Amino acid sequence: MADRVAEKLQLTPGDRVACVGHESGPHVHHLLQRLGPGDRLLYVDQSGDALGQSPPDDRLVRVGASAKELADSVDTAWPVVAPGYLDALLAGGIVDQLPPADWPRVISGLARLVGPGGRLLLVTPSAAVPALPAGATRRPEEQPDPRDIAWHLRVAGLTVAVDYQELPAEGDGDPLAVPERFAFVLGRRWDHPSR
Repeated sequence: MADRVAEKLQLTPGDRVACVGHESGPHVHHLLQRLGPGDRLLYVDQSGDALGQSPPDDRLVRVGASAKELADSVDTAWPVVAPGYLDALLAGGIVDQLPPADWPRVISGLARLVGPGGRLLLVTPSAAVPALPAGATRRPEEQPDPRDIAWHLRVAGLTVAVDYQELPAEGDGDPLAVPERFAFVLGRRWDHPSR
């Protein structure tokens, strides 16, 4: 999935990039490889453990905050990231962890961080997964609908594309192990951010 994420973000040396959320952590090393020697990658996660497990790299700037705190800081005197500053933002495991009532504010706040020509990629488990066996912890009906996420990105002024990737089941014969399907919701800002 790391190659797919990097492909979607279309990173080039010189890009200002942020990686937000607990499911973004595994992509940090891969994203750093796409950036130049003087570039920085902002890694935002509310878990000190996740930040502590990130690769030792001087280009990595670690911030202990949730996606909600990052998005809410946009309207403060001291935002974590200035509105319109980023060229690319990866948010993994964000929307599926939030109550739907918070989606508009958080998605809009994250979208405001992306500048002209920038990309915001939200990766979330897809509701369109096969029926899970009894005892599985995640039920498809509990996952956000990627169309709802796309709608919020459009409201925030981004153009949107949605696609999916299915990962093979892991679990060495575990009867509860099923393939996981992820939605990639990519928003692009083509104009000057006015919100």
